[in-house]
Amino acid sequence: MLGAVFALSLSCAAPSADDSNTAVTVAREPVHSEEELDRARATFESLRRYQDQLRVPFFEYPEANNISELMGKIPQHQFGSGTPAPLSLFDGWGNEFRARSSEVGYEIRSAGSDGIFEDSAPEEDVKGLHRDIVLINGKFVQIPEPSLILPTPTPTPSIDIEKARATLNNMREIMVACETYGVDNGEYPSAKGVEELARLAPDYIGVLPTTDFWGNTIEVFSSPNGYEIRSFGRDGKRDTAPPSGPMSNYDADIVITDGGLAQYPDI
Repeated sequence: MLGAVFALSLSCAAPSADDSNTAVTVAREPVHSEEELDRARATFESLRRYQDQLRVPFFEYPEANNISELMGKIPQHQFGSGTPAPLSLFDGWGNEFRARSSEVGYEIRSAGSDGIFEDSAPEEDVKGLHRDIVLINGKFVQIPEPSLILPTPTPTPSIDIEKARATLNNMREIMVACETYGVDNGEYPSAKGVEELARLAPDYIGVLPTTDFWGNTIEVFSSPNGYEIRSFGRDGKRDTAPPSGPMSNYDADIVITDGGLAQYPDI
């Protein structure tokens, strides 16, 4: 009798042939066309350019209530030498970026593929290209489908990342000293080598860095009207090409020109 009851319970639980048509809901990842992904990638790259231009040397960010105001208040020297970086007012879908900026911070946002800005707080991992792409104070705080639209990073030994970061910080100290001297004296200090800036200590700089973290001398040429600070990078060789913004090659020079990053490691 017990066996019969057990068999009955199994027969009741087992699916019948009629159950084959029962609807089953399966969660699927959204499918995006290559065209839509290209638009999202172009949007990310446009925001990256703002990220680059607003990274340094702002002692405070410009006041702006929209993207046109913000774009107009980024000093031209901030672009470095050569042709200004092609900042855009619009994302990859043709919609205008939304921007707000004060002296203490900024936010730039794309409304995504649907063109509708979100009111919710940014999230780290979101699905769907209709979601906003959000840049706040130099950090991307919301990127939809990051595995699909972000560029594949180039592996770099951690020691070179640390050396590049430390070198850039030292060069910024020299930059701040030159800028502060310029404010006080109406012109930049004259120097044909980093050693000639030693006179700026201790009033404008505590300890003057003279070498980068690869052991090479930091090159400085300064006149009353402008200056350039340069590290020859990991390979210790001076670049022959003009500075060209962010670089993933750590052999490339790190260059600061008149208070703006002309070429720097993308760290």
